[in-house]
Amino acid sequence: MEIDIRTLSLVNSIAAVIQVIALTLQYILVKTYRGIGWWLIGFLMFALGFLFAPLRDISQISQISIFFHNLTLILGIVFLYIGLLRFLNLKENKKIIIFILVSYIFLFTFFLNIQDDITARTVIFSSFSALLMFSISFRLLKNLDKSLKTSQLFVVTIFFMQGCFLLFRTFAVITISPVSDFFTPTLTQSLTFLSYIIIGNLFTFGFIIMVNQRLNIDMKEAKEHFELIFNTSPDAAIITRLDNGEIVSVNDGFTNLTGFNHKETLGKSILELNIWKNPADRQKLIDDILKNGFCDNFESEFLKKDGTQIFGIISAKTINLHGIPHIISVTRDITIRRKVLEALKLSEERYHSLFENMIDGYAYCEMVYTEQNQPVDFIYLEVNKSFERLTGLENVVGKPVSEVIPGAREMNPELFEAYNRVALSGKSESFEIFFKPLNIWFDISVFSPSIGFFVAVFENITDRKKVEEELQHLASIDGLTGIYNRRFFIEACENELTRFHRYGKTFTFLMMDIDNFKSINDQYGHLSGDQVLQSFVKTIENEIRNVDSLGRMGGEEFGILLIETPVKEGLKTAKRIQNTLQNKKIQLNSDQSITTKVSMGLTEVNSEDTNFDSIISRADRALYKAKNLGKNRIEVSE
Repeated sequence: MEIDIRTLSLVNSIAAVIQVIALTLQYILVKTYRGIGWWLIGFLMFALGFLFAPLRDISQISQISIFFHNLTLILGIVFLYIGLLRFLNLKENKKIIIFILVSYIFLFTFFLNIQDDITARTVIFSSFSALLMFSISFRLLKNLDKSLKTSQLFVVTIFFMQGCFLLFRTFAVITISPVSDFFTPTLTQSLTFLSYIIIGNLFTFGFIIMVNQRLNIDMKEAKEHFELIFNTSPDAAIITRLDNGEIVSVNDGFTNLTGFNHKETLGKSILELNIWKNPADRQKLIDDILKNGFCDNFESEFLKKDGTQIFGIISAKTINLHGIPHIISVTRDITIRRKVLEALKLSEERYHSLFENMIDGYAYCEMVYTEQNQPVDFIYLEVNKSFERLTGLENVVGKPVSEVIPGAREMNPELFEAYNRVALSGKSESFEIFFKPLNIWFDISVFSPSIGFFVAVFENITDRKKVEEELQHLASIDGLTGIYNRRFFIEACENELTRFHRYGKTFTFLMMDIDNFKSINDQYGHLSGDQVLQSFVKTIENEIRNVDSLGRMGGEEFGILLIETPVKEGLKTAKRIQNTLQNKKIQLNSDQSITTKVSMGLTEVNSEDTNFDSIISRADRALYKAKNLGKNRIEVSE
């Protein structure tokens, strides 16, 4: 049975387009990796090349179609080569690539326009293609990435096999079956087109495996990064269950501060360790966390394992681990600072010996006032060595802050106001502030030895703030989809409800559930299910505004908060999302794709809503009404 070469060219083009679609979906999901865009261009070149092949029959453009048919196929291989090197963070040799392309174009053009010889052109194309295939195989084999070794060897094998076949084709054309007509279905010609279909699919499969293998490695590294931040923080960090205080994890900073080792803490209640000198302080901390979701700069007294009393300042926040509320807290030992402050207040005469050797920065200053008794500046009267070390400022004694740090008052007016309050009232204050002129976070305690004067004792907490911000970010984001998790999303919704009652700005809340999601996991596996959830979220994000919020309520259930949107407009958004999902295919692998359908329930806020639970309840009822009426529906709560 003879195989029609024109049909094979069309099949190759269609296969290349499908491969482009698969890689495009991969590129959309993982835009951060270099090289994937070059793969897309490479397969586009293959698709164009095979489309040019049937145009050889048109005499007016025969030579043009022959030239571009072969050139685009060669370029496709080159682009795959460049993409693979960049994906592996390797650098291509542009001079060699340009030399190969120029040589190929020169020889091919000679045997096309000057001495028309199809056999010679076939030999040139096959030999140059084989050269590129072997070059790719050698370069990848020489630069194996240990973390991608399996998938990289798979791709190397594919390129090497195709190179061997093209080398065989070169010798076959020279010695066995010279080419007389491109469309004559010889065994070698047919095998060549069939090989492109098979190898193209294997290329795509191998590339996707490489991307997903790197993605898994990056996710593992992100987890290890979080654990590294937690474990290497110089402050005491601890994670406990909210309900019973059971200790889940502690870092070395905690064991160094308290004297308890890991074995003595893990699995026990924080109360069993008896580290709170006053247990009522812990309850106050818990009450603040339950009320606000966090607690900052809570000072308390603690007892070490040997009974030594220390002072600590705590910042804590609730997080969900495996669906169970926990508290993550960071405690800094401020024992030395507290003792220093107390000593300074008791005896100004003895403060010099302490302040010169203290780790914290110290500045004794005098406020400067206008004739109308308005504060306009302050003058540094005395500073210690740590002041210079922490701020980088030298020779400041006797100078006003406006000269030492121009623009400080305008950039941080709140700091200036706090110093003035303490200098006039004599009431001490403690606070954290980001000092913009120096780009540093400071933890500052201020007291006044006499009216018009103040003493600031401070430390650089920039590193701790970075740790806290990293922990807070990780605690608010759903790890799989990258959107708000349930707790943080509902917190944002509660804030919007407060805004509604204060300013009357309406909003619509939308609950959605992916229909038949369990069957996707059962049929294609949980990895494919995760891919569907990620693609689903990307689609939703493209259909809502930046001011709107999207959160994962749990499993395959999501919520959308449409700001300043009545339910009629919210219904339009819901229909647009539904229509987009129905028409968007999610490519799971080279030959499997699915579309997702979703059931949705909408409700608009009203003046009787005193908490967000009532809004969620209405939207939930509307959602399950949509489910019960056949799914893939949108229902508005009554």
